Amino acid sequence: NHTVPKLALETFAKLHGQAALQLAGRGADQPLHELLAPEDGHTRGFARLPLPDDGDVYFDMEGDPLHGDDGLEYLFGVHYRDGKGAFKFKPFWGHTRLAEKQAFERFMDWLDQRRRKHPGLHVYHYAAYEDTALKKLSSRHATREALLDTFLRERRLVDLYKVVRESIRASTPSYSIKDIEKFYREARE
Repeated sequence: NHTVPKLALETFAKLHGQAALQLAGRGADQPLHELLAPEDGHTRGFARLPLPDDGDVYFDMEGDPLHGDDGLEYLFGVHYRDGKGAFKFKPFWGHTRLAEKQAFERFMDWLDQRRRKHPGLHVYHYAAYEDTALKKLSSRHATREALLDTFLRERRLVDLYKVVRESIRASTPSYSIKDIEKFYREARE
């Protein structure tokens, strides 16, 4: 029974479990995982997931942090189901500051139209980047503030990173999407 000074026993147990799983997974053909027990009375892990909806979208942004004084968000990409159930990808590009604003506005307007057609829609993303970038863009360009506020207040943005971190323990070196996707897709080429 080991302890570390000034480290809570619960934290030590979590770190020990994570390290043991990573060690066990080193020679495995597939990454290993363990489901974490839900915490009573908390909306964490899988409990964060809303009911699925035909209007749901999967959102990822790409940016260049070295562009200008405070970066440029140049791609807003959404993966969604069309009316026939097939997955489609829709990019909104912006390679200049003005084009960034226009791409942000087109993306938000597209999302609003989709929400009106699918009132149960949620926007799934992985980690805090998209949420933070949308707030920054709305403020930077002084546009779509009320619409973004509606999406935030209605809790339509769902951070899948939080769901993963609170639901499973994985043998992967990190919980980045590139490491976690090894559980559900072929290796990237």
